[in-house]
Amino acid sequence: MTTSKQCQKSDLSKGIRYVWIIFSVISLIVFIVLYLPNRDDIFLLVPQCEWHDDSNRQCLLCGMTTAFKLIAQGDYIEASQSNRLSMYLYIILVGNQLILTKYALRKIISVKRI
Repeated sequence: MTTSKQCQKSDLSKGIRYVWIIFSVISLIVFIVLYLPNRDDIFLLVPQCEWHDDSNRQCLLCGMTTAFKLIAQGDYIEASQSNRLSMYLYIILVGNQLILTKYALRKIISVKRI
């Protein structure tokens, strides 16, 4: 019984780690796009918020794309006005990227030692 529970816990841990890595890679791609010279062409592909279109109310993430573009340009006040949570989310995502980098470097170093 104990090994079965340990195996399930290990599988769950691996699953969560894989989801975190996928999320982190997607957010890294977003960061890269934010700092590309012709990013405005890419942001034309971002769809309009369906929640806002359907209910005519703003959702929690309304204005976040604009806010992230403004943060990348260094306009933090306008970004905060576009979405109050944008600076907090941006800082969390940057922190997540730092943790992912540390995790990846640790994995690379441990593979080289073998």
